[in-house]
Amino acid sequence: MSDTIKTSYAKFIETHAKSIRYWAGLFATYFGMKASTLITLAATKYNPDPRTSGDAAGANTFADIFFGFLAPTQDFATVILIIAAVICGMKIGASAVTSDPRSRTNSIVGLFFIIVGEVVVLHAQALVGMATHISVNNS
Repeated sequence: MSDTIKTSYAKFIETHAKSIRYWAGLFATYFGMKASTLITLAATKYNPDPRTSGDAAGANTFADIFFGFLAPTQDFATVILIIAAVICGMKIGASAVTSDPRSRTNSIVGLFFIIVGEVVVLHAQALVGMATHISVNNS
């Protein structure tokens, strides 16, 4: 191999190794946080102490079961809504290029519903807590 090819290949590896380390660190941090959340949830059993007896006769209701899965569900729904917002933004940009007012209007309406959906997702824990009389801020 010539020296130019060796130099450019080494430079290519060097520049891409930085981005690989960045993404590896980012994914390690993300999955480490999720693993610690999972370990914490597994270690602490959900126990609705502040509930009064007689509301469901001690049986687990659907809301009680859903309350335990609420945090991962909120994360997943938030990611989906962010991706949908990005897609709507791209559609607004594409409609600006093509001068299509209908697509732009539909995308703006979609963004409005995404914002409303995100408000519901962010307040889902409090809404389920109100339905089951569970205080969200209990320790």
